[in-house]
Amino acid sequence: EYTCGSVAGTSYENLFKGSKLKLYEKIAVNMIWLGSSGEAFNRTIDEKFVFIWDSPQIDYNQARYDCKFTRVGAEFGYSQYALAFPKSNDSMDHVVELIDKEILALLEVGERDR
Repeated sequence: EYTCGSVAGTSYENLFKGSKLKLYEKIAVNMIWLGSSGEAFNRTIDEKFVFIWDSPQIDYNQARYDCKFTRVGAEFGYSQYALAFPKSNDSMDHVVELIDKEILALLEVGERDR
């Protein structure tokens, strides 16, 4: 089981807590809000933690942390949000598939950008 989170007091908290999109509402219920991106990257490396953050920052820190996590899936949201997963994870494909299915379902009914 994964935990998911981002940094407290940021646009990500506003996006998930204030969203009327069903997918974001589902994710927001169990999100953890951390004090810093450094703390979140460390949790991503050490735990089954999915960090939602700016994709350029995830890419930069992937190199900084010696590729101990990887960015998965397409960017989403208006600010190019992305997900960072622990690198050595056998079930990552299943999680990405579930996220992709939810996004496609929202696209099909026109709910993604409302």
